[in-house]
Amino acid sequence: MSQDYDKILKENIEALILPLADKLLGLSLGRLEEIPDDIQTTLERRPDFLKRVISSNSHESYILHLEFQVKDKAAMLNRMLLYYAMLKEKYGESIKQYVVFMGRRKPRMSTQLKEGMIDYRFSLVDIHQLDYRKLLDDATQPEQAVLAILSNFKKSEVDTILPEILRKLQALTNNERKLRRYVRQLEILSNLRDLQKETIKHTEAMPITYNIEDDIRYQQGIKYRKRQRRKYRGNY
Repeated sequence: MSQDYDKILKENIEALILPLADKLLGLSLGRLEEIPDDIQTTLERRPDFLKRVISSNSHESYILHLEFQVKDKAAMLNRMLLYYAMLKEKYGESIKQYVVFMGRRKPRMSTQLKEGMIDYRFSLVDIHQLDYRKLLDDATQPEQAVLAILSNFKKSEVDTILPEILRKLQALTNNERKLRRYVRQLEILSNLRDLQKETIKHTEAMPITYNIEDDIRYQQGIKYRKRQRRKYRGNY
């Protein structure tokens, strides 16, 4: 399931980075530049987001590195330190690192290492602290409206907020195909808040044509049945 979350973030990150930086990280980003992220060749995975930020009012720059986490892993500290060391060695620039946590519970991972001569830390931010009202009201792209499902609201408010999110998605998409795509993303992300049943209830009430074969629940069922068949055949 974590692959589904990663896929959504990779598809949406360019549209999300400015509102995330502003509302969650407290950063005002100027111009963003691509930088080669070939440090991935010596690591298990590539960075989730890696750009050079050029300040809008000066020539100062820094490297912005973001990782999105669903699981509360103690190993993130060593991974972020490794990223930092490799980026510093390759580019020699200032680096700002953030782990954006999307899991169900408050994260407890360590963010600082003090050991001998080493004094390192990264910033950990919980996406559930985002103000849903401001995020939804300010949304100019559907990716931002989808993200509102992870923001700060009570579970008792879900039957009011989910219809708001869906209406916003309808207003920000110009065709049914795109709307179906974002509705599927909403259903997947809602699982991170244990709201998938409620989300499915509201999305099924929407007046859109739905292709069942595109539905994530249908696809997961097909994959599950295939695994069961292979397992069954393997026993004989």
